[in-house]
Amino acid sequence: MHPPPPPQPGAGAPGEPAQEQPAQEEPAAQRGWWRRHPLLSGGLGIIVVLFVFISVVGSLGGGGGGEESAKGGADQENKNSTRSFAGSASTHGLIAFRRYLDLDLTQSAIFTMYPNGTHIRQITHPPEGWSDGSPAWSPDGTKVAFHRQATDESTSRIMVLNTKTGDARQVQDYYRVVRGVEGSDPAFSPDGKMLAFKRSDGIWVVALDGSYSHHVTYVEKPWWGGALEFEDSGPAFSPGGSMLVFERTRLEDDHTAVFVQPIDESASPEDARQITPWEMNCGDGPEFSPKGDWVLFGCEPESGSSNLYWVHPNGTGLEQLTHTDADKHYVGSSFSPESKEGWGDIVAARYPAYGDEGNSDVLRMHIEGGVVPSVTGNLTKSETDDDAPDWGTHPPVALELRD
Repeated sequence: MHPPPPPQPGAGAPGEPAQEQPAQEEPAAQRGWWRRHPLLSGGLGIIVVLFVFISVVGSLGGGGGGEESAKGGADQENKNSTRSFAGSASTHGLIAFRRYLDLDLTQSAIFTMYPNGTHIRQITHPPEGWSDGSPAWSPDGTKVAFHRQATDESTSRIMVLNTKTGDARQVQDYYRVVRGVEGSDPAFSPDGKMLAFKRSDGIWVVALDGSYSHHVTYVEKPWWGGALEFEDSGPAFSPGGSMLVFERTRLEDDHTAVFVQPIDESASPEDARQITPWEMNCGDGPEFSPKGDWVLFGCEPESGSSNLYWVHPNGTGLEQLTHTDADKHYVGSSFSPESKEGWGDIVAARYPAYGDEGNSDVLRMHIEGGVVPSVTGNLTKSETDDDAPDWGTHPPVALELRD
């Protein structure tokens, strides 16, 4: 019996499988030498071969426990969304957004997705004749506030969804036992105990249990009557909870601007401060950055195209972030929870996009030094209309929403 020939260069140490050399044909005398090796024969040989096979398959598949293995079989999941974002892109949290359920845009619901556009699932289920919109995450990710509006727009309710159970309830009005809180555009306070929201007479704040409901901004008619001058919408709290930012519409010419309003005990509605000029038509759901040093919003000047801008809360440092074509329009934007110091990711809805008749999709962008070099990717790419994104801190792996 002849001893086995020594391993060839590049074949590894005795007892290890030979490294594959796909570019060269192995000499006939050396093929299958491992079958005659005493350490690789018999049962041990089978174990070694199986180990190598499993290792190779694992390396080709990227290992287990990835996004595909975490999907959990959600019925509403977007099977076609397989994009990934490398480098310094933010991967934390979940993005909530509104999606219309039909091409006629007659009914909408709230959906969530991972920051890379995967695991899209529906989390609210409005009854017949109602639509859900304006989602807003609680700071700890355990709740999503939204408004549920009648299809005929006769009324709109402030709702809160429990992300662990999937149950949604209307916020009750403490002072009106038989009625719930009516309004739209809800936003959580930094401690998660209060909601700011829009009513026809201005911005209100209410506790989650319906108590402590009070006005923050006033747009009521003058005491002698007459037409309303303004309409306020889209409130959002500052990270410290001492201010609100909102959009104000001047009804005489339909121009919009971004305002900030102090809400401490000494503040009054007259303290609202305008931080963008009327002629720029800014608003569209303004939002504070996680550090509170910037406010993000969209503007559509009469002489220009729709773009994203930001400005410091004191009105200084107004900068244009995007530079789009005249036929593109932004409809909502939100910071990544990790954004800081002029750097980070944002999501924004923009139309026309992929879907039917140019309906809007949710896009992801990266800010570097106060500019958006390019759109990173289309996250939703659906046939219908997707808008009003809100990027929350909720970790994807902890999501326990019911399908």
